[in-house]
Amino acid sequence: MNIQVISADKLTAEHLFAWSDLQKNNPLLYSPYFSSEYTSMVAKVRSNVSVAIIKNAGEIVGFFPFEKTNWPIAQPIAWEIADYQTLVLKSGFNLDVRELVEACNLKVWNFCNMPKQLLREEQFHKMREEVTYLIDVSAGYDAYVNQQSQESNWVQKTIKKLRKFEREVGKVRFESHVADTSALKLLMKWKSEYYNRINTYDRFQIAWITQIVEQLHATQTKDFGGMLSVLYVGDEIAAMDFGMRSHAAFHSSFCSYNQDFYKYSPGMILLMKTLEYASSQGISYIDLGAGEDNYKQRLSNANTVVNHGYAEIPSVITTVRNLRNQTRGIVNSVKSLVAP
Repeated sequence: MNIQVISADKLTAEHLFAWSDLQKNNPLLYSPYFSSEYTSMVAKVRSNVSVAIIKNAGEIVGFFPFEKTNWPIAQPIAWEIADYQTLVLKSGFNLDVRELVEACNLKVWNFCNMPKQLLREEQFHKMREEVTYLIDVSAGYDAYVNQQSQESNWVQKTIKKLRKFEREVGKVRFESHVADTSALKLLMKWKSEYYNRINTYDRFQIAWITQIVEQLHATQTKDFGGMLSVLYVGDEIAAMDFGMRSHAAFHSSFCSYNQDFYKYSPGMILLMKTLEYASSQGISYIDLGAGEDNYKQRLSNANTVVNHGYAEIPSVITTVRNLRNQTRGIVNSVKSLVAP
């Protein structure tokens, strides 16, 4: 392999074309997180984003975007919101992970949410794996609804609530993408209020995250863009869902609904409308992300397994890191033994 590392803002039109071609021809890379546009967007607000361009026999076979810490340690770009590790490889290419890490002048590569089939597991230390839940509408919206109707009653319940919503409140309408920034600000406000209610950190208090969300919302190209789906009842917003879309998938990032309409399940109605729209546009998957939320397991009809782990080159840094981790493990074991 020949590997060249450049700043993300130095990617050329040739690089971007090759990146897009690799993504479209590798079925593991359906998510918009694997799009070059996403990496470029993150690089505009994060100054330490680099990209390794991987060649084999003169052909570009991969791109590896990463953020380098003050130590020779790499982590996923925008790792705080990284639902997937952005490693783009030619389908079937057997990457030498050690060679990649060394070529990037790294000692450790930490990663999360790496599609399991992308790398050979003997090349890294796996910490854990988890399931990412998908809704597959590649056979059409009606086929998905028919399948779900045979397995559970949530579809029928949602349709009944939609009829009741319109009967008691007003006409419901759906917009696949609302460009009005005031709607986006309202959604972020609703989510901030939710984070406060459950006493967790509010991601929208972090300036660069808000900047990425705003850039995504404003970006609309054929194969990539933000998507702010909105369900209205009359002229009032009932529910919203924001995420990214690629050529093959819509990845839901955060959603919320008007608390006044809780009993009508506006979020579920919005999801059904989004599924119908996505299917009509040739989008195969709605990615609900990882996590053991009941609704994800109930609604999904497909999934992908992702790994969390790290690869390392033996060094003083990795020795210290491993000793620290072993010490933590011993301390935790002792705590569990003496706990009442």
